[in-house]
Amino acid sequence: MDCNVDEEKLTAEQKAEIERQEELHRAMIKRQLEEFPVKDPF
Repeated sequence: MDCNVDEEKLTAEQKAEIERQEELHRAMIKRQLEEFPVKDPF
């Protein structure tokens, strides 16, 4: 087994998963801000 290839594949999968999580997180925050408007969300 070539560890480098496995690591690169895993990293790519992890990046994709992280991007999906961030998308969901931003969507959730956006939805919450739309439902509960706040003067300063940060």
